[in-house]
Amino acid sequence: MLIALLQFFTKQYNKDATNDFKQQARFACSACLITSLFALLYVIVSLLIGFKHGVYVMTLDTIALLGLSLLFKTKTDLKLISNLYIIFCFLPVLFCSYFSGGIDSPVTPWFIIVPMTASLMMNKKIVWLWVIICSLTVLTFGLLKANGIVLTINFNKSFLDFFYISVYVGLILITLLVVSVYETMKTTALKNLELTRKDLKIKKEQIEEKHIAITDSITYAKRLQNAILPTEDAISNNFNNYFVYYQPKDIVSGDFYWIHKKEEYIYFAVADCTGHGVPGAMVSVVCNNALNSAVNEHLLSDTNSILDKTKELIIKQMGKGNSDIKDGMDIALCRLNQKTNQLMFSGANNPMYIIKNKKNEVDELDADRQSVGKSYKDLNFTSKEISLTSGDQIYLFSDGFADQFGGKRSKKYKYNNFKKFLLKNASKSFPSQKEELQNEFKSWKGDLEQIDDVCILAVQV
Repeated sequence: MLIALLQFFTKQYNKDATNDFKQQARFACSACLITSLFALLYVIVSLLIGFKHGVYVMTLDTIALLGLSLLFKTKTDLKLISNLYIIFCFLPVLFCSYFSGGIDSPVTPWFIIVPMTASLMMNKKIVWLWVIICSLTVLTFGLLKANGIVLTINFNKSFLDFFYISVYVGLILITLLVVSVYETMKTTALKNLELTRKDLKIKKEQIEEKHIAITDSITYAKRLQNAILPTEDAISNNFNNYFVYYQPKDIVSGDFYWIHKKEEYIYFAVADCTGHGVPGAMVSVVCNNALNSAVNEHLLSDTNSILDKTKELIIKQMGKGNSDIKDGMDIALCRLNQKTNQLMFSGANNPMYIIKNKKNEVDELDADRQSVGKSYKDLNFTSKEISLTSGDQIYLFSDGFADQFGGKRSKKYKYNNFKKFLLKNASKSFPSQKEELQNEFKSWKGDLEQIDDVCILAVQV
């Protein structure tokens, strides 16, 4: 019966509420219903012993507690209901004690029920407040008697023993009932908590298994992506002095570096594909294949022609599906004639830097303001040529290093600082330059997240 009533009154609290909150609402409602039942019983007891004041007080309390139970259907704030309940427990005891003899009243022991129920429903501060209020009330009754002020007994004294028995039996019963309901709901809450923990543990294990499977797949994808990158032998066979600083944001990367030898020419590039992680890595495979096809299958030689053809191939490959995909890459592409040291450069959004031997400045070759892929611009790429001498250093890079947030103010590193740093370390050996770049990036980033892939290729003529 009680469960059915609880479901009826606390129905509104079952929506979008935690299990703990639901249990609190059900316990508060249970206390209201049980106390209203006892209030009604004491209306009958008051009638039997001729205690008119008790009839009035307990009738009003019965109505108040039932009205309080109805508030649960309106989803009234639970804290407000709990406070009102404690007040509706205190006031009837106060008035019934006052009208039945004060400190000598059989009702006075019922003051203990007030802080007891408060301890089950409220925080410690509220409990101590009610302990103080009840203690002061009983103390006041005692002081009144000590000063000769006798409060009127408004019931038939011949029923005094019956009144005492009914009060103490009722006090024991309501205490047992309220504590029993509290313990039952506490046990239910603990069982629900244990079930939730088990469910969370199972889900955690499932997530961990999926995470391991996904990580293993991505790690294998890294092996596949590394297969398209030039090997150390491929680089060292073409350049005596070089370094590659390759720092993906995730396991796999949207950046890649590329080297190809054809007759007297060495082609080398750093590309930054759309996105990073798995999506970026997938795009990098398409772009890398298109770059190889432009050189090997279409036999193109000039860097601008290679980028034009690569763009065409990427758009064709990406346009096979129904979706309008605009992925592609930014790239800095060089062609170096090993016999004449003549360099041809073409870039898509990514420039290149040259630090000439024994010169304290950085020369920059600008890129075209379009990417290699589908974009709002559809222009042919241009090329620039420059003569180099032995000892000149060439730097190709993606935007990951310059765009990294860090430092004391969490700002971007920026290209000007990147130029200055390269120039400051240009006199050092390439292994030392790479180490300095790694330390600078780590120091600048600090505890902040790496925002993009980083790829820097440096070669010396």
